[in-house]
Amino acid sequence: MSSLLSVIQIFVTLVILCRTEATNTTITPSTDQGACEDEWVFRNGFCYWSSSFNKGAYRINSWFGAERDCRRKRADLVSIHSESENNFVHKMTHCARTWTGLTTIDESKRAKTEGNEWIDGTSRTYLNWYAGHPHGDSNHRYNCYYQHDSTGGKWANALCTADRMYYVCKKPAEIANIRAAAFSHRMRAKRAAEKCGKGWKLAGNDKCLHVNNTRVDFFEALLQCQSLGAHLTTMHSAQEEAQLSRAFDSCDTPWIGLENTDPNRVNSNTGWKWNDNTVLRYSNWQSTTPTNDKTKQCGKLVRGLSWVNTHCWELLPFICQKNV
Repeated sequence: MSSLLSVIQIFVTLVILCRTEATNTTITPSTDQGACEDEWVFRNGFCYWSSSFNKGAYRINSWFGAERDCRRKRADLVSIHSESENNFVHKMTHCARTWTGLTTIDESKRAKTEGNEWIDGTSRTYLNWYAGHPHGDSNHRYNCYYQHDSTGGKWANALCTADRMYYVCKKPAEIANIRAAAFSHRMRAKRAAEKCGKGWKLAGNDKCLHVNNTRVDFFEALLQCQSLGAHLTTMHSAQEEAQLSRAFDSCDTPWIGLENTDPNRVNSNTGWKWNDNTVLRYSNWQSTTPTNDKTKQCGKLVRGLSWVNTHCWELLPFICQKNV
């Protein structure tokens, strides 16, 4: 067995032995999440945090780096115990490749339940392998697991040093506040309906978002948003993008309000503006975009909530935005 696998075994064992002390730490919940802190999402007794919520930590260099960041948050990389939880986690990063807390502890049993361990020490009751995975090699290096981006969140194994992966952290909610969290969720939905109207989601305190899954071209999306007294969604800061990330829990690639105003500067921020006529000062283009293709003058979100420019006649769902 390789030295790397031995290091992983020792690391996982030490973490599990320390779980009791770590999970007994008192966490003061926020008023919005009830049982969870700000930027964490409550579900079935646990709190979840996605790196897509935070512009400054979109990706991490390795599985170890992701787990280290989760531990700073008094959590661990996510463990997954059902299909519904798997789908929930997959959508938290908008279906990008996402590290989980699963690692191989016995190379000879890699494809079996007992050959792998969740970093938080929870039982291995559910598996969801991607075809051809888990696979190994003679050097025993592929010992960390992630949700694949194009397979509905099925799991694949990779080098633990693989970079540019999103990640989700998970920790138990404060037991005494779980009921309060459920009540808080209902109250937030009620506030959204009161402030924004039926079918809209409240993003932050002053913005309402409406996701329309009808697939239309960019110009029809503009018109439909305008008919609702709104415009295609805009993002002027990492905070606003994080709000959108929490409100848009889908794997789809919708239109946003980005449009090119100068085909000669299609590959530069100065050639773009938002459809509410505000200037593009904040950007989150996917690497290698915007491309220098003068026929791609409209912007859309892609997995992980980065932006790309594309043909305006493409048929996509869209997100409308209005002020409270």
